Amino acid sequence: MKLFVPIFLICGLLAIGCKSDGSGSAISSVSGKKTKKVVSVDNSKITFSDGSTKDLPTNKSVIFLVPCAEHYKNEENKPIETVDLLPEGKQRAVNLAKILEGVDLGAVMSSSQVRTALTVQPTGTAKKIGTFNYNSNTRHRIFEFIFDYNPGKKFLIGGENYSIPLIIADLTGFDITENLPEDAHDVFYVLTGGAAGSCDVEEYSY
Repeated sequence: MKLFVPIFLICGLLAIGCKSDGSGSAISSVSGKKTKKVVSVDNSKITFSDGSTKDLPTNKSVIFLVPCAEHYKNEENKPIETVDLLPEGKQRAVNLAKILEGVDLGAVMSSSQVRTALTVQPTGTAKKIGTFNYNSNTRHRIFEFIFDYNPGKKFLIGGENYSIPLIIADLTGFDITENLPEDAHDVFYVLTGGAAGSCDVEEYSY
């Protein structure tokens, strides 16, 4: 059965798989205005702009999930699929690489959308591991790669306003149909777990 209620209501009512420890919000605001801002990540913790930290698990996979950065749009305010990032989007991509400078990543993954690839490419380049594309329609394969073949490692995944909710749904076990707003470029999701369908998720900004 599909659930057509907002994600934060799902988390509040069910409180499973989409849990929060109070340091972030369980998908309560895609604008980033009500969440902590991530300034750096290393192998053991996330550091926020207020100086607080959140420990990362050592025995689970960790996935950092971000939407595409600011990009050009057409007259109908829709993304232009093959266009470059806006200057602020390029800066956001650089900032993302800087934030993740201290963490070892097993892989950097992007959807086939150019704007998404450009968002995560600086991180893949800085890590000297490159970026590989996944097909949103066969995204279960990246979960096999993460949980079955590289358990316990950390990963960066880039997506879009429509694909990120699907990824979160797959990883947490919820059937979510609500897209992120088109302008939700600063959201930084952290998912932790040992298998698709049972992960916890926290929402921050960056």
